[in-house]
Amino acid sequence: MLTALEYPIDLLQCGTMEWQVVGGAVEGMRSLAADTPDRLAIGRGGLWKCEMDHIFLETREEYAAWRAIRGQLRNGTVRIVVPLVERPWFAQPRPAAAVPHSDGTFFSDGSGYQSGAVEARLLEDAAHAATTLRLRVLGAEPFIGAEPFTIVHPNAAERVYEVVGVVESVEVTNDAGGVVGFDYRLDINPPLRERVAAGDEADFNAPRCAMRLSDSNGMALPEDIVSFGTVTFIEDLRALRGELP
Repeated sequence: MLTALEYPIDLLQCGTMEWQVVGGAVEGMRSLAADTPDRLAIGRGGLWKCEMDHIFLETREEYAAWRAIRGQLRNGTVRIVVPLVERPWFAQPRPAAAVPHSDGTFFSDGSGYQSGAVEARLLEDAAHAATTLRLRVLGAEPFIGAEPFTIVHPNAAERVYEVVGVVESVEVTNDAGGVVGFDYRLDINPPLRERVAAGDEADFNAPRCAMRLSDSNGMALPEDIVSFGTVTFIEDLRALRGELP
């Protein structure tokens, strides 16, 4: 798997960021997402679209970063990993959460490792295009739905998924009886881009997705003293067919 560019969200911050799955249905013979690429695969349940607006550009570093990314993306033919910046209460980590060993056991006194991050791994294999996953999630507040996460697939690269329903939830406790996490059966969207195996990681701490420019001229910028950039990224389906640049 090739290393992709990463969008520098700390430098090129945006006023608004909208993520949604588009193109997952058709109306007659017309896609409901008329502005998505022709290569859209309806059978995959649509694809992610990210719109960033009010990207404030004033300093030399900000302009240089914008122009550098614009050049490196080569009019949308090169892949870029885009972070999904969410409201902080989704997949919120518990303070100083106790994390067990990989087999689910704790130290003899009932304590575990201390972590401020969410730990999540698959409990069983899941096939390509699956819409239900079993996950053990440690160090997070109980899920309520809408939590985004990323699985880094061997071939499909970084892919974002979203919890759309909690089907089953069982508490995971330490030897002292304290709740440290949950074993979940979750409904997700979009369907899995590639099969996963038990033990694979699901990253709720830094959701991100392999994408490309939606428009080949999508990073045009007026040469004003202060500018506001706008850019739209679309999930890069070429990664699903082994055609990464």
